[in-house]
This record gives sequence, structure tokens and C-alpha cells, in this order.
Amino acid sequence: MCVAEGEVTKVACPGIECVKAREKVKNDAGDVGDDVICRVLNAEQVTRWKWLRAKHAAEKDPSAVPCPVRMCQAPVPRTKAAAEDETGWSRLRTCDSCGFAFCVACKRSWHGPLSDCETTQTKAFKEAHVALTLPEEDPRIRALERQYGRTVLERMAEEYEEAEENQVWLKEHTTACPQCKTQVEKSYGCNHMTCTRCAAEFCFRCGTQLRPDSESSESPYVHFTKSERCDAELFDRYRVD
Repeated sequence: MCVAEGEVTKVACPGIECVKAREKVKNDAGDVGDDVICRVLNAEQVTRWKWLRAKHAAEKDPSAVPCPVRMCQAPVPRTKAAAEDETGWSRLRTCDSCGFAFCVACKRSWHGPLSDCETTQTKAFKEAHVALTLPEEDPRIRALERQYGRTVLERMAEEYEEAEENQVWLKEHTTACPQCKTQVEKSYGCNHMTCTRCAAEFCFRCGTQLRPDSESSESPYVHFTKSERCDAELFDRYRVD
């Protein structure tokens, strides 16, 4: 019944002496060998018991993270090799349950030791960034180091900071095409832009699409003579000291 209900810690030797010993210390848990389990359980139950035992051991490991595969979610601990590795390979985890290889930082399929994570704005990356600003004795740093390892933690914080800086730069120097959302930078010239990806025409200042109907005969420059926000703003006004 304990195996069926997932109570692996309560699976113990059924011998009279062992039962008395557990009763004496008021403890239901007990260590039991594979030979005993194989004598009292069928093959299917033995398989489940071994899986539960491994799962329970992994869950007690502070370095374990859940497998990203939704139908799996098995705990995946950090291997000794990963703990000692100071290169990009330290981010690799492989689930023993389903075989899925993934990056412990971004939780996506393994992208190699040299490639940065595509997604760096997740909660985990932000936690890494914040953690490294705390005093060394802070328990939150210790918990994250046990889970990811110091090398991975520092790399996650670095990638998060780089992504934040990139977002600030994009916001200050580019405008998203209103049609395909590609970020477009203006190097010089007027604020009438044409997206090189989808050919949409738009205003670099406010992001308004100038000619939504490609067959329209209306001049796109009308926006710079009649709009409230961009009237007479075809060219930026630079201050000359």
C-alpha cells in the first residue's frame, strides 16, 4: 500500500524484530534492501518502489531542479562533474527519467556550452542577479549556489545584466516596426522609415504606420504636417550651442 500511495519512506522491513525496533523509537521509516523488496512485491511494484526511492533521494538534494518536460517533472540533481566544471558545460542537466537534456539556467533544450541562453529575463536570472548583490553570508546566495553552482550563477547574473542593458539601448535608439515588430535603428535622415524586413512605412518618432493600405495614394508625409504629435517633425530638431 505504501508503494501504491507513494509513501516510499514508510517502506520498511516486515520482520518482527525490525517492527519492534521501529515501534520502540516511534519511527515508521526504515531501510530495507532490494532482496527483501523483491520477495514481497511483484515486478511492477518493485519498479515503482525503485523509482520512488530515487525520486525521494533527488528531492532531498538542494541542487535538484524539476525536469522542464511538462509530462515528466522528475527532480534532476547536479552531477559531480557539473559541480567541478567551470565552463559552459556546468549548465547541462540530463533527466534520468525521460532523457531530456536541458540548460539549468534557462530550462530550455541544451544549446551547447558556448551559446548564451536565449531567454534571460526569467525569474531565475533575476534572482541570480539580485543574489550576487547581497552579502556573502546571506542564505539566499548559498541556496542558489547549491542549486546552480557558483559558475552558472555568475554567468546567469552576467547575461541578465547584458539583456537589461540591451533593452535600455533598444528603447533609446530604435523603434519597433508596427507591422512585423522588428526593431529599426535610424542612422541619419528624416523620420519617415521603411522597414527592410516587411517594407512597412512608419514614423520613427511615434511608431505610427504611415500607409497601412499599400495601395493608398496618400503621401506618407502627410503625417508630418497634420498629426498633433509629429507636426513639422519630419527631421529632428538638434540643438546647436
